[in-house]
Formats: sequence, structure tokens, C-alpha cells
Amino acid sequence: MSDFDNDGFDDLAIGVPGEDFGTAANAGTVNVLRGSTTGLTAAGDQSWNQDVAGVASAAENDDAFGDALAVGDFDNDGFDDLAIGAPGEGVATIEDAGAVNVLRGSANGLTATGNQTWYQDSAGIAGSGEERDGFGNALAVGDFNNDGFDDLAIGVRGEDIGASANAGAVSVLFGSASGLTASGNELWHQDVAGVESAAETDDIFGDVLTTGDFNDDGFDDLAVGVSGEDLGAVVNGGASQIFLGSANGLTAAGDQIWHQDSSGILDVAEAGDLFGGWLI
Repeated sequence: MSDFDNDGFDDLAIGVPGEDFGTAANAGTVNVLRGSTTGLTAAGDQSWNQDVAGVASAAENDDAFGDALAVGDFDNDGFDDLAIGAPGEGVATIEDAGAVNVLRGSANGLTATGNQTWYQDSAGIAGSGEERDGFGNALAVGDFNNDGFDDLAIGVRGEDIGASANAGAVSVLFGSASGLTASGNELWHQDVAGVESAAETDDIFGDVLTTGDFNDDGFDDLAVGVSGEDLGAVVNGGASQIFLGSANGLTAAGDQIWHQDSSGILDVAEAGDLFGGWLI
């Protein structure tokens, strides 16, 4: 659901990651259609890109702004906000490091006022930007610590973990009265202490994400696709990893990893299955 102007009608944000702006090919844009008594309408529709006045950053070749979208009320003001992945964003001289822009909701719909841009070299964010990390390739929203503010999970599918290239990671930013904040942010991957499995080359942990309260304890949980996971000799059999929410955010305690060779799961893992290639 996404009610950016809190008028009781849900609105629709549409990513157009291949949109060109001037000489910037595949810079990307996001269109927003408003809900009404007759359904979606072009009246008052919006088009957002990184060259819109007041929006952080600038449209560049292959930014792919709008490649991933997620909606949440990060500041709990009653207006839904929009997180926009730009996994091809260059950060300083680092190509395709990736970034996430956040636009706030208001009585007039989404606004550039107070917008935020996040990447792995933002102050206080765990990890560091590297070429082809693709920070923002996937996004998911949940209230992992059940404090009333929505939080944002950000896929970093190209993250290198030690010597394991493209092992992948997930960055988590928590909501607050001022919106998303670096305070208490988390970086999850398969080499974090207590996490099931281990980071391997081309696992692409964080390629897809979704949330849900799987144990109905009031804390949202995070499901992470690991479609490149090898299962013994089965290359790219794929897996899905589950992290439970808690008062302190996501936790490795009780985390689960599921694949087609898990006990009781129908079918068997085969090379190239890519189990976890999509989650919903």
C-alpha cells in the first residue's frame, strides 16, 4: 500500500530505470499516479528523477534510478514515503557502487523537501562502497524492532565479503522521527557471527528481499534471496535466508536457511535452480 498524500486512496509508484535524461542514458525515473474514486488518475501525477530541483545527486548514465522501489512511513507522520534504488549510481569515482534516494510523503504527495540519499559511504553506514556493489538493487520495508517507525532493508548483491566476490550483503536502516537514520544500522551477510551458511563467491545474497511477521511475535522479519548459493556440489541451487526481528532489530538468533534439500521441502536441489530468485 502507498498513500503518499494520506487522502485514503492508495497511489502507485512506477519505476522507469531505463529512462534517458538529455545525454544521460538509462539514468532512470519514477512516475507516480494518484488514487481516486475512479481508480488511478493522471490528475496531479508526478515524475521524479535525480535532476528534479531539490533532489539529492544528479542523473547520470546507467544510474538505473527506479530499478527498485519500496514504500514505508519512515518518520511515522501518517504519510507514506518512497525509497528508490539506483544501483548503478557512481559514488565519487566508484562506478556502480549504488545509492538509495528517499522522498517524503506530504499532503501534496511526494516532495523533495527533506529527501535523503544513502550509500555505503554515507556517514555512519556499515561497509564501504566498491565498484559494482549495486547498493539498492533490492529494497524491502518492515518494522523490525516494532517501534512504530518503518525500517528499510537494502540489497547489496555485489558486495565482496573477504575474498568472496559478489557474495552479497544487506544493509538495514532504521526509521525515526526524522526519517531513516544511520544510527544503529546493520550490515548482514553469511559471514556474520551466528548466521547459517558461509559467504561464497557469486552467492548474491540480497539479490531479492521481502518482509513478513513469520512467527507472529509483532516484529517484522526479513527474507533474503541467495539464488547463487551452492548446495554441496549443486552449483547455484539457491537458498532463502530468514532473519527474525527483535527489540534490537534483526538478529542472527533463530535465523533459518531454506533450500530444496531442506528436510521436508518438496523437490530436490539441482544445478541452476536459483531457489530464492524471487520472494513475495
